[in-house]
Formats: sequence, structure tokens, C-alpha cells
Amino acid sequence: MGSFARVAVCLPLPRTLHYGIPDHLVPCARPGARCVVPLGNARATGFIVDLDLVAEVPKVRDLLEVLDRDPALPEDLVRLGLWLSRYYHGPPGETLASLLPPGFRARARPVYRPVAGSAVSADEGLGTRAAALWEALCRKGQLAASALRVSDGKILAALVARGVAVREWAVETRAAPVGTSRYARALQAPSPDSLPARCRGQVEVLRLLSDRSLTRGELLAAGASAEALRRLVAKGWVERRVEAACAVIPDGGAFRAGDADLVLSPEQAQALEAIRAGLAGGPDRTFLLHGVTGSGKTEVYLRAVEEVHRRGQGAIVLVPEIGLTPQLLGRFAARFGGALAVLHSGLGERERRLQWERVRRGEASIAVGARSAVFAPVARLGLVVVDEEHEASYKQEEGLRYHAKHAALMRAQFSEAVVVLGSATPDLETYWRARAGAVRGLSLPRRVRAARPPEVRLVDLRQEESRRRSRVLLSEPLRRGVEEALGRGEQGLIFLNRRGFSPALLCPDCGEALRCPRCAVALTLHRRPQIPEGLLLCHHCGGERRPPSTCASCGSAGLTPIGFGTQRLVEAAERAWPGARVSRLDRDTARGSGGAQVLGAFHKGEADILVGTQMVAKGHHFPRLTVVGIADADQSLHLPDFRAAERTFQVLTQVAGRAGREEQEGVVFLQTRLPHHPVFQAVATGDFEGFAAGELEARREAGFPPFRRLALLRVSSPDRTEGETAARDLARRAVACGAPYGVEVLGPAPAPLERLRGRYRFQVLLRAPAWEPGPMQRVLRRLLAEPVPRGSGDLWIQPDVDPVSLL
Repeated sequence: MGSFARVAVCLPLPRTLHYGIPDHLVPCARPGARCVVPLGNARATGFIVDLDLVAEVPKVRDLLEVLDRDPALPEDLVRLGLWLSRYYHGPPGETLASLLPPGFRARARPVYRPVAGSAVSADEGLGTRAAALWEALCRKGQLAASALRVSDGKILAALVARGVAVREWAVETRAAPVGTSRYARALQAPSPDSLPARCRGQVEVLRLLSDRSLTRGELLAAGASAEALRRLVAKGWVERRVEAACAVIPDGGAFRAGDADLVLSPEQAQALEAIRAGLAGGPDRTFLLHGVTGSGKTEVYLRAVEEVHRRGQGAIVLVPEIGLTPQLLGRFAARFGGALAVLHSGLGERERRLQWERVRRGEASIAVGARSAVFAPVARLGLVVVDEEHEASYKQEEGLRYHAKHAALMRAQFSEAVVVLGSATPDLETYWRARAGAVRGLSLPRRVRAARPPEVRLVDLRQEESRRRSRVLLSEPLRRGVEEALGRGEQGLIFLNRRGFSPALLCPDCGEALRCPRCAVALTLHRRPQIPEGLLLCHHCGGERRPPSTCASCGSAGLTPIGFGTQRLVEAAERAWPGARVSRLDRDTARGSGGAQVLGAFHKGEADILVGTQMVAKGHHFPRLTVVGIADADQSLHLPDFRAAERTFQVLTQVAGRAGREEQEGVVFLQTRLPHHPVFQAVATGDFEGFAAGELEARREAGFPPFRRLALLRVSSPDRTEGETAARDLARRAVACGAPYGVEVLGPAPAPLERLRGRYRFQVLLRAPAWEPGPMQRVLRRLLAEPVPRGSGDLWIQPDVDPVSLL
């Protein structure tokens, strides 16, 4: 065993530090254990990542304490955390800390304690404040230095000098609350825009809570300040509500009978056999399960996990949005019962910690969850499944911008496990790797139970609007199709990837739209039952305001809602099909358990028509759904992102795949103004290979992944000039650093969404050879290691390696 511990301190430090190991800590000083170390004049927590015989420097200080009898992180997670830190350029200690659920995180803080047996008499000349502090110290047993005023700290320091008090370092571990703590804006809370500029942190919290309640973890992940949240709760402007703990694993009884007699199709059996060969030690360890919608990919996952479970190994199954996949959870619960744990950030701290502990203790060997479940401490990991592997939600967009799919591939490599990537519309980079032989491709080209793929009919909105001489939300073919389905006792689904009532409120005289004062976007009009005129919301910063009666630019009255969102589409559906029960699924209705309730009701037939955003495309199976309408297929096609065509093809194919998954045939009405566009033609014919070939050739010519590697450096500042100057300086240095390595620099340029949450944003795009990551990583390390002139001190430079979006 080494004499020195290499420690990743949980602070923004770019490297690990060596510390000596005192004799009494040798038994518990192991990689993955949390520890307390001296750092300058303070103390800090960190993770032991390795034991070495020799230290980097001749003189080192000793560990102060080891916090875990058994390591908090297993060896493969320590390796994964260090890889994430290197590849995505995050501090190693903070990266490792992010792998733990919030209830496990610890911090060291200075406290004052009275010396046992000491006393201070009133006649010793103490002032009134000093006497009060001494009384509080004796009564409470300790006082945290961080909670004291500067003057109080000086008084207690004098008591320490007299020998009646001591200043020590205490390790604070926060116990998870009983139930889920959620925070909501109180009715008496002021408008965020009315607060002074110095209260920027409180403004941000109030904006985030403008129309929803969030857990503390969700608020911090969105960039909120913990101190600002504390102050708002103390003022009574934010309410903390504790919801009773609920069962996070659904009852699988409803799925046992249905799954008991399933017979695999020949293609399913062939795919499962290939995966079993990999689990048995075969040469193929990474698989792409490319199956059309309704082809039975989930059953292949279940059988593969059963094989792993039979071998006494563990498995991790990642899904894009765990709260919207009750059917998948139910099927896993039916097969594995108590061996299953559910992990995702939407759980309360207590539930999340309990599930994590079950996995850590070995009580559960199968972890199912969203992005963060890739960090589950599963012992003897044998299989990792990434369902809907093309989903952009696997990319973390706040803090360390890691991609859960890439993390899963590395986790499996460190654990010598098998990886199965599944999708009906694979990510083109994964598909290209499968064609190149780096990934073993498995195909499920047919639907199970003799179900046929839906017929996709392209509806030209230009002709519809010319005939009706007005804007068309629901075309005549779609109206007839849904009406016929309802007459047969079947269901319909209308897809529109835009929530709210109207995306803009426009002045008909000057053409000015009401815009968010902090973001470069129009405010979206939302209907609220308690607010007759509605509420204008910014979907990016959470800002809100009541609609004005007149235009601020020209003074004209009568502002007009332009365009339509899901709320307006629900009203149109209720008019088009009177008597039909219409429900809605979008981010507004899906909060808490709302999404599962909407989906459950639709699955039971308690609603006839479901209107929804991309949430309705997440692998759901509705037996009575036969008609799907896509209200505005053109919406995402023209975004300024090289993946726009791919993302459009994927979401439309996935939505179309909800129709006709049982005996009844399905039909899809795809409304577009570009019916001859290659993307829509490929969706209509189901020609993924043809679409992929054309898109990959275009990317080869343009120099985008998979033929080049990308890294995006985002520069932001409240001051536009400062941000632009810093971006230019960064681009100049990137050119100098990248030239020897063949790294190309594009920009700087304003981000497509130039202003966000009060910050001006600029981008510098780096492009490097695709065959290995070394050149890009060396250039990024050099750029991020150099100090940057910060002017006002509020300049951010955020690296995004392998970005999934350039917006």
C-alpha cells in the first residue's frame, strides 16, 4: 500500500494533490473514500483517487480524516469520474462529487466550541454582545463561523485566546429529509422585475419558480444560488413544502400476464443471441440495436438483463425521461421485482438516496433511470443499455457538459461490460460507427405481432390555406381521419413541439413583438384559468409579465397573438371534434407526477385525443391509437444547427411510430409547406438508410461529425463589449494553439440565441481531425489554463466538448 494519498479536492482546482496518510487512517484510506484535508489555512473535503509510494513534492501535509468506512465510490466510478474531468475539462474533485446523490455530499466548516469546564463570569469585563455570544455558545454547544458577523468572529477569537473556547473544523453531512422538499413562489412574492439589481440571485430563483415548483437539486442544477434560495425562504417569498415519500418503483403486476407468453421473433432471437455471446466473453462488446418503432427492442433489453441477472452480475438501463416511461418501468418491475432500483434527478433527496443505497449495498443489482443513473454504484456491472440512444437529453447542458451515452461507453470499458445502444432512429455518428465496424449492428426491421408500419400521408398546407383562405391548424384530411378513428372507438394524437397558447404577441400596426428584456426571444402567451388575459412567459429565463393593453413602441391598442402552441391546439381540437375528450402533455402539465397521470389516463382510454410536444414520442405504446397528426412538421427544420435535419427526421419518425402498434392499421397526417423536402419524403417512406446516406455525405463535405471532432467555447458576459472582446482574444489564442495540431477555429460569432438570462453570448468553434481526441484535448487544455482578462469580473468561458447543439 502506498504511503501517500492522491486527493481530488472538492473545489475548482484543475489537478489532484498528494497528502500523507497517518498510521491510524491507513486501514480506511482507499480509493473512492471521502476525506478531509488541510488546504492553506482552511480545511476541505475531497476524494482519495489513488495511493502512491512517492509524492509529487518533497514536503506534504497529512490527511485529517477519512469519512467513509467503505469507499463512497467504487473503483470503476473513480476511473470514470477522472475520465469525465479530463475529457470535459471539469475540476476532478467537483466532478467526482457530482457522481454522488446530494444527501451524500459533505463539507468541512470551522466552528467554535466551549472548552469543557470553562466558565466566564459576568464581572470579567465582557461587553453585552460578548456575554450574549458566550451564553449562546454554552447553550448550543457550538457556533458556525460562517454564520457570524465579522465583529462576532473577533469576539470569539478573543475567547479562544483566553483559553475558554476552541476553533475546530467540523465535517457536515446533510441528512436527507423525510419526503420530498419542493420550493414554490409564495402568493405575496414580488415580481422579479421589481427587485433591485443587487438581488440578482433572488431574481433568478423567483424566475425559475414563476410557474412551477422545483426541488433544491433542480434549482441548483438550473444555476440558482443556494444562499438566494435561503434568503427568499426566510423572507416568506418562497415556500418550502415537504411532500410525503412515494413509491418510485411501480407495481409490475399488470405486465406479468402480458409478458408471460411472449415469443421472440426470429430477428429478436438473433439479436439476443449476439448480445449473449458478448456477455459470455465474445469479441463484440458494443452493439447498436436498430429496430423500427414497435419492433420489440424493450423485450430484447429485458431478456439481456435477465441473462446478466442469472450470471450474478448487475445492469444499468438508461432512458431519456424516466417520468414519462411508466410502461417500461412496469415491465422491468414485473421481471425483476426487488432487484430493481430507479434513479433520476426528479426524485426527492430521500428517495434518491434510498435507491442509491440499495444499489450500493447490493440489494438491487439493476438500476433504471435517466442520465445520472449511469453513475449508479452497481457491483459486477455486466451490461449497460442506452434506450433511445439518439436523444439529445442525454447531454448535460449545465455544469459539466458530459454526454451520458459516452459516459456509459467508458463505464462499460472500465468494468469490462457489454453496451447495447437502441433506437429506431440512431444518432448518425453511432450509425456511421456501426457501418465502419467499430460497433456491432443488430437489426429489427419489422414490427412484432404482425403489426404493420403506419401509412404516412403528406398534407400540403399551402394548398389547404389557399383553399380556405386562412391559416390552417388542422387540415381537412387530418380532421376526417381523426373523426373516423373516433367513430371506430379508437384514439388520435396531435403533435406540436411548442407549448403555451401563442409564441408571440404582436402589434398589428408597427409589427413589434413583445420580447423578454433579458433574452433575445419573444415572450410566449400562456393561458391561465385565474388570469383572464393570460400571462407572458420567457421559456428560457422564466421571466413573466401580464400582457399590456397597448404597444410600448407605438401606443396602438389590440395586440394580437401570432402562431399557436399546444394550449391553442387543444382549443382547436375541441372545436373540430365536439364531444371528444382532449388531454394535453407538455412541460406545463408534466410537472411532478402530472405526465404519468396524463399518459395513464390516455392508455386506459379515458381520453380520446392527446395533444403534446416531443414528450409524446418517448417510446409509448397505446393500443387504441391509430391516427397521428403532425401539426407543423417544418418547425425545427430551419434551425441554425447542422443537426436540424437529423433531429427533425428523428422526432417525426418517433411520433409517427406511435400509430397502429396493434392489429388496427395506423395512419399519420404530416402537415408541411415543403412536402417534397428530402426529410419528409424519408419519413413518409420510412427510408432511414437513404436519409442517413445523404445526410452523412453532406456532413463529409461540410466538415462536421462524424468526420470531424467539435468543441464549442461559449463566452458570456452581462456586458456585450466585454464578451465580444474576450471572444476575439480567445479565438486569436485558439488559432495560435491549434495550428500545430491541425485544429481549425471558426469564429468568434454571436450565438444564435445571442442574449440569454441577461448575458450576451459568443461562440468559438474548434474543429479537429476525427480519428483521435488528442489534438483537440491538448488545445483545450492550453486555452483553458491561460488566465483571461475579466474586466468586470463576471465573464464566463464554458467548454462544451462534442456539443449536441450549436444554439
